[in-house]
Amino acid sequence: MMTIKMTPEIEARIGEFMASGNYPDETDVLIVALDLLADYQRKEATLLAELQIAEEQIARGEVIPYDDTFMDRMVEKARERSRLGLPIKRAARP
Repeated sequence: MMTIKMTPEIEARIGEFMASGNYPDETDVLIVALDLLADYQRKEATLLAELQIAEEQIARGEVIPYDDTFMDRMVEKARERSRLGLPIKRAARP
């Protein structure tokens, strides 16, 4: 079993969550917090990987100029794909 020393501020915050009635004990609060942290880290890693791909595409000159009509064209393209029963690319979804 692990013993963790917490500051009074952290203990108070955990106590606030328990007082809400949603978490019966400290362990449940920490499990939810750790699950959220793991989810955040997965999303951060995905974003960083996508940014790396984007930087490589920019370096190769694979870019699409963004102007005032760009989003309108993207929305229209997504609507057309939907009308045709084709999947809408994940990156085009809000």
